[in-house]
Amino acid sequence: SAIGAANGTLPDAAAQPALKLLSQTSWVTAAHPTFDLVVEAGPGTPAASHLGLNIALFPCLGTPSGFDETLTKSGPSGRALTDTSNPVAWESLVPAFGGGVDVPIPVTTAGTSPGSSSTTAPLGGFVASLRDCNVANGGVYPVRLQLVDTRSGNVIGSLTTHLVYSTAPADTKRLRFAWELPIQTPVGSAPTPPPSSVLATDPLKAMAQPSAGTLDDLAAAIDAVTSAPTVPTTVAASPQTLQALQNFGHPASVRALTTAANLADRQFLWTSYVPVDATALVDTGLTGELTLQLQAGWSATATQLELGTKRQLPAADVPGSAGTWVTNDSIDDTTLGQLQAQGYNQVVLPSSDLTSTPSPSSGGSTAEPFTLTAPSGAPFTALASDSDLSSRFTADPGDPVLAAHQLLAELAQVYFEGGNTQAVRGLVAVPPNGWVADPTFVRTVLAGLAQSPVVQAVTVSGLFQSLPAPVACRSQGCRLSASPRAAGAGLPVTAISTQRTRLTNFGTAAPTAQQVRFQISELLLAGQSEILRPGQQAKVVQRAGLSIGAQLDQLSVAGDKSFTLTARNGSIPVTIASNAGYPVVGTLTLTSDKLTFSGGATHHSLAVSLAKNTNNYYVPVQARASGEFKVGITLTSPTGGLVLTRGAVTVRSTATSVVGIALSLGAVAVLLAWWVRTTVRRRAQRRAAQSDGMPIR
Repeated sequence: SAIGAANGTLPDAAAQPALKLLSQTSWVTAAHPTFDLVVEAGPGTPAASHLGLNIALFPCLGTPSGFDETLTKSGPSGRALTDTSNPVAWESLVPAFGGGVDVPIPVTTAGTSPGSSSTTAPLGGFVASLRDCNVANGGVYPVRLQLVDTRSGNVIGSLTTHLVYSTAPADTKRLRFAWELPIQTPVGSAPTPPPSSVLATDPLKAMAQPSAGTLDDLAAAIDAVTSAPTVPTTVAASPQTLQALQNFGHPASVRALTTAANLADRQFLWTSYVPVDATALVDTGLTGELTLQLQAGWSATATQLELGTKRQLPAADVPGSAGTWVTNDSIDDTTLGQLQAQGYNQVVLPSSDLTSTPSPSSGGSTAEPFTLTAPSGAPFTALASDSDLSSRFTADPGDPVLAAHQLLAELAQVYFEGGNTQAVRGLVAVPPNGWVADPTFVRTVLAGLAQSPVVQAVTVSGLFQSLPAPVACRSQGCRLSASPRAAGAGLPVTAISTQRTRLTNFGTAAPTAQQVRFQISELLLAGQSEILRPGQQAKVVQRAGLSIGAQLDQLSVAGDKSFTLTARNGSIPVTIASNAGYPVVGTLTLTSDKLTFSGGATHHSLAVSLAKNTNNYYVPVQARASGEFKVGITLTSPTGGLVLTRGAVTVRSTATSVVGIALSLGAVAVLLAWWVRTTVRRRAQRRAAQSDGMPIR
């Protein structure tokens, strides 16, 4: 399924088609009048002795929209030009080298004959007899193949491919075609969080390792590109994926890309660290994250592919230094301004993001460059990618050869639509977000482009250069679509902002811990990948938070300690332990409601630097009372925005204060005065009683 392909997994057996195309002739000409196909029966089909193959050739197509109709589930409509009257026995077909069976279809046109080979062909004399297509230089003819169970006559598998016949002269103005080849794969978080001790030294261990099969496929796709040096290609290599290839068994593939970067007909796009929706970041207030994505992406790409020694890194505020931004996502004016500020001056965006696309002066379905005005500075030169061509990348994930030839045939259809015009015409295709390059698809497309008599491959920058001067978008109505959308829907915006703030504050506390900070930053950037589901994004961002926590776990206050003050004034010893492999600076704050610090305050702060495993500090205090109580200890970053560690110590005060002594003495004095007064009164009463002759009690 397309979902499986987007997640970097191979289609399962159930998704494999009953009839699969292994190869076919890309272009048929009078000099090579055979349409040769190799097909195979998929898993679960009957034995070869019970299989037959129906073949039907349909009239040539007049428009690209007509081409699209042939790819529906029901296949080509209308009456076939010719077909096999009975299924061709599968066992009569010659096994092809490498698997499958060979299906050679002789091709004739008006005034020609199939030649003697048709009399010995295993197709019962079936010939593709082409008729006038009413278009210049050839035509595109749908060919339907059906796998039949000869016992019941039921069709158990079917595919529609296209016979492309060309009579174009060698000097024809071929259709220019550029496409972006992404080297990327979704990378989510590790299934379970690594221990804190692991995250403390290697935060990227929080990320999952791409499957070996996925990396093998990407390496094979790179090999396909480097093996076709004459076919111009535009590569968008995700720096995160390049790191995975380098670290998990495919450094040779990265070196091969480095070599390819030297070729004149290779364009390597300056991309973000992971594929992102730039507008989602900007519109949700994460503009700074877009800047960090680009800076990290450029730096990593230059390092991995050694581009820094070959061409200058992009520079903000330098128009054109970053080249072209290629996207399948919507773009608004604010985002254009941010991209321009980072050095981009060209953009390829989906046609769905425009109210309308400018009509080519030559007519037809090709692309026309236009200008988009940024909020400030020079306008962007823009091209709209072709949505039909983009859909071909995922149309048949179980049959990549068929999907590739459908792409090539549609390009030919667009060429034939314009005829042998002298105007330069072109198209650009961008694979859907999350598409993982299938090496068979890539190899087939590159081989077809290398042989094409009507299509000329170019890079994206080459397409901009070869097409006519751009038209003004405003005058042509090709405005950016104003349709409302939920900006950054599902993106964990709050979590990203929170962890970025924590990381920034940690950076002020550990300015020399650059490597670990870069890795944690890469985790945060990885959590913004648009080819991850929202839940996967949230997990990666959460792991970034755990990685920051792992750094802080290396710091601790020596707790569970008691100190005794035997005098009113004294000093409290505070011990901060650090297992970090780098110095840490911060602000140490003590708080108590029973002690006073310098100036009579109830709290005291001092700047500290932790350069050893054990760091001792002595803080002068004054006891306000005797007894036992807690003193809170907090170590924060220099900016105060991040608590690095906290704890408490117990202080027992046995000293008696002056006030206490004074109160005690006062109490004794009052008691003594009362006693004296009472004694004097009693004696006076006795003397009075004696003088009156009363008995004394």
